[in-house]
Amino acid sequence: MKLLTIIFITMFAFMTAGLAFADERKNQLASEYLELSKTKETFETTIETYVDQLSLKNPGADREKMREFFNAYMGWDVLREPMIKIVANSFTEEELIGINTFFKSRFGKVLAEKSPALSAAISELIGSNLNKAMGAMQQ
Repeated sequence: MKLLTIIFITMFAFMTAGLAFADERKNQLASEYLELSKTKETFETTIETYVDQLSLKNPGADREKMREFFNAYMGWDVLREPMIKIVANSFTEEELIGINTFFKSRFGKVLAEKSPALSAAISELIGSNLNKAMGAMQQ
């Protein structure tokens, strides 16, 4: 009976170690995806767009304090680890390998290079439309 218990405990230990390794592999692939897709740069560009938009409305506002505020809540250093978990939980290992392969391709690199500016333009459009909506609500 003791031998059976030892075998069971050993098998359980190897299974959990295997799962931890699989999770670590997916986390590495997710981190690679975020790097290849230039997510950090997209976050930085988006924050800078918000700072620019708010500065236009409040010309005397301290841009650096606004930047610090946004970075404290939605900056790369704050969101990197949760983003890795979200990406790792959203895709299989096989999918992450394929996605990363795409981002290493010529067209994937083009998409990654243009993503920050594209996100900034979309954020600006949303901000502009939000301002219009807020103005219409006040009438």
